[in-house]
Amino acid sequence: MIKKVRLLVIGLVVSGIALLSSPLPVNASDEVPRTNMREPISYTKSSEVKPYPKHLSAKKDRIIVSLKKQRAYLKRGKKTRYEFYVSTGAHNQTPRGHYRINTYRAPWFYSASEQMGARYAVGFLQGGLYLFHENPRTLQHKTIKSVAKNLGKKPTSHGCVHLSTSDARWFYHHAPTGMRVIIK
Repeated sequence: MIKKVRLLVIGLVVSGIALLSSPLPVNASDEVPRTNMREPISYTKSSEVKPYPKHLSAKKDRIIVSLKKQRAYLKRGKKTRYEFYVSTGAHNQTPRGHYRINTYRAPWFYSASEQMGARYAVGFLQGGLYLFHENPRTLQHKTIKSVAKNLGKKPTSHGCVHLSTSDARWFYHHAPTGMRVIIK
């Protein structure tokens, strides 16, 4: 009997059936890995390989930025509508808290003090001081690849939330003023 049990256990392990599974998320802040994420990460293309969601609502939708995971989640209720690869502030420069998308929008900006700019900027705190925008660019509009290559991997910004070019363009055109932003 013991030999039969050992053979059964060995057979299950060899065939790839796990006897122990990881627990399901306990609360809404735990995220289940999504199957639509683009691999490898692209700093120019959309984060997911599926189409962007339609009809965003300032009242129903919110964006949750995970500083730990370098991801942003567009949520409606408990459902994640879209997941973005992001890069947030190095040295904890992105402020944690609850905010709202404000009226600041810029198709292009440039900071002489930081010697970088970006397209598709959308403000969420103090007017245009803290933004969602594409990866930074030089004054000549060339992507700073040394920063962009870390999208979704580690914090690299001065406090803003970097998105891929495609994600930033979509967010710029579709994120409604007043939509909640939660950074944790």
